[in-house]
Amino acid sequence: MDDAFLLGGDSFGRPATSASSRDAFGPAAPSASAAKVQLKAEEDNEEQEEDGGANLKEDAAQLKAETEDEALLQAAEDARLKAEEGGIQLKTEEKARLKAQEEAQQKAEAEAEARKAEEARLKAEEEARLKAEEEAAQQKAEEEARLKAEAEAEARKAEEARLKAEEEARLKAEEEAEEEARLKAEEEAAQQKAEEEARLKAEAEAEARKAEEARLKAEAEAEARKAEEARLKAEEEARLKAEDEAAQLKAEEAEAAQLKAEAEAEAREAEEARLKTEEEVRLKAEEAAAKLKAEEEAVLKLEGAQKAAAVETPGGDSGGAGAEEVYTLEQLTDSTVWQKLNVVATQREVYLSQPVFEELFGMGKDDFAKLPKWKRDGAKKKHGLF
Repeated sequence: MDDAFLLGGDSFGRPATSASSRDAFGPAAPSASAAKVQLKAEEDNEEQEEDGGANLKEDAAQLKAETEDEALLQAAEDARLKAEEGGIQLKTEEKARLKAQEEAQQKAEAEAEARKAEEARLKAEEEARLKAEEEAAQQKAEEEARLKAEAEAEARKAEEARLKAEEEARLKAEEEAEEEARLKAEEEAAQQKAEEEARLKAEAEAEARKAEEARLKAEAEAEARKAEEARLKAEEEARLKAEDEAAQLKAEEAEAAQLKAEAEAEAREAEEARLKTEEEVRLKAEEAAAKLKAEEEAVLKLEGAQKAAAVETPGGDSGGAGAEEVYTLEQLTDSTVWQKLNVVATQREVYLSQPVFEELFGMGKDDFAKLPKWKRDGAKKKHGLF
């Protein structure tokens, strides 16, 4: 037997830090495999904390395998101690134990490599999944940006079309207003000329012509007041329109309140249109009533003047021509003729005979007098009596 087998009992209890420093015949100190198992358990605990326990089952299986290997080593160690006590084949058993320990260590290393490879595979799969999700999110963001850009382009196009339509409507309204103002100015100039001629002629005539002059002057003042009211109304409408446009632009800038602003604008426009319609109806009714009243007063004055003239001139011949005088359409439309006649310039149609009047205007003189002034003027223009 080798001298190594005759060492004292103190050598059996000496601790060893590694397989190379362990006494061959001493009792087994903590083996490298046991230390590695403990270190591996600590590493596994750290990995479990980082990975959230994803590899818990695999680590448990590994730990179990290593524990079984340790049990085998312990059994071998027990056999070695028993052989030492019996003095037989201790060296051979020590070699077997070392070989078993080496095999267990190799097995543990192989399993660690396999686990490391599996972790690398899972990590690669996770990175691939994250990359795919990131690419999908980027594609989605690009698609949303494209759709948003298209929507903004459509909105800009619609806004440009709306502004263009508003500008065209504004220009058209301005042209119509200018044309209406021009026609009205021409009409007023013609009327002023006729009134001036009638006034000059009335100065040389009797008191009846003075009454007619007063009526014409009252009509001129009424027309002037009407023109002033129309101008003020147009200015007010322009101001309200400008305010509405400013409010609309402000509402468009505040997109969150757009629908509400549009609804309010529509309600205001509807209310303004309703009020405007009611005001126009009221003004037309007042104008018709005033016109009718003025005409009735003028007729009464004319009749009074005619009666006064009849009293002053025995035999029934008055100095001026009354509404009972009848002239042809040709006489009343020829300025060189009717200006010499004793007729009211703005009411030449009343000097037509009743049949001729009804043929021209499609109604009697009384019904014609009840029409609005603008309708009467239009009908008289058509036959050259305006």
